[in-house]
Amino acid sequence: MNRAMRMAHRLSEPARMRYAGDVFHTGSGRLRDRVVSSSYFALSTPLWGDLSTDASPLATFRAGLDELGSRAVQPSFIVDVGTGAGASAALLAERWPTARVEAIDSSWRMLHRARRMHASGNLTFRRASALAMPYPAGAVDLVTCLNAIVVPREMRRVCTPGGYVLAAATWVSLRDDDSDWVRAFADQGLRRVAAGSLGSGSWELFQSGIEGSS
Repeated sequence: MNRAMRMAHRLSEPARMRYAGDVFHTGSGRLRDRVVSSSYFALSTPLWGDLSTDASPLATFRAGLDELGSRAVQPSFIVDVGTGAGASAALLAERWPTARVEAIDSSWRMLHRARRMHASGNLTFRRASALAMPYPAGAVDLVTCLNAIVVPREMRRVCTPGGYVLAAATWVSLRDDDSDWVRAFADQGLRRVAAGSLGSGSWELFQSGIEGSS
């Protein structure tokens, strides 16, 4: 990361964190914070593209996919939210070659980079917002996100009954069962059924429409 990028990262971080928190809890955020966040990710597209070629930022996501594999989950339609440069979506397309995988992001620049880097017959990239995904209720078997803004209410809306949500983070430690984070998912009908830590990151698997938590 060069000096200019480090400065942009540092200066934009309060607005980005505030926006992610507001969206997580309320489904919307302040306009200024959204503009700052969008501008940062547009500026940092080359950086995130380079990171997507490194296996280590994907490790927690892979661990979550392994958990899904141990449950013999065979989704037909998968949506990767906030796909960025598309590395997580490419993993999904490889893991489930008979599934339809659609990767969404709000950034044209990120999607352009993703399309250049990843091509698969069962993978498409689409510009869309995590706050209002362009899918009918109950249409998606598996919703995934890696280092992206999380909107539990919208994830629950599009998820099939009994479907799954995989949320993974490269630099965020695992939250406790009684945390506000886990309760926010539970309040939307998404129960945490598995979770794990890996290095400085974590992954969590939520299931739609079941009782109990991990």
